Amino acid sequence: MARDEIGDLTAAFNDMSRTLAIKEELLEEQRRENDRLLLALMPESVLQRYRDGEEGIAQKHQDVGIVYADIFGLDEFSSNLPEDEVIGTVNELFRQFDSAAESLA
Repeated sequence: MARDEIGDLTAAFNDMSRTLAIKEELLEEQRRENDRLLLALMPESVLQRYRDGEEGIAQKHQDVGIVYADIFGLDEFSSNLPEDEVIGTVNELFRQFDSAAESLA
């Protein structure tokens, strides 16, 4: 093998190593973002149970209800409003849900 072939091979290997390192960093960054999003949805203890492969995760809590809801039209409604106004509107909506639930209890 000629010296420049070894040099070319070394350069190609170094390029692949740099590309792999960049891809690994991007993957790790995506993992951190996924963790951040999941932790916004559930407590860390539940997230760990989910990661450990549990499928039917349930815990009993006194006087607690959890609602996952898609609020129809919220994207269109919120597209031209400041974030704090959208959050205030959603909070008020949930206060009304809580009030309605309490009146039925």
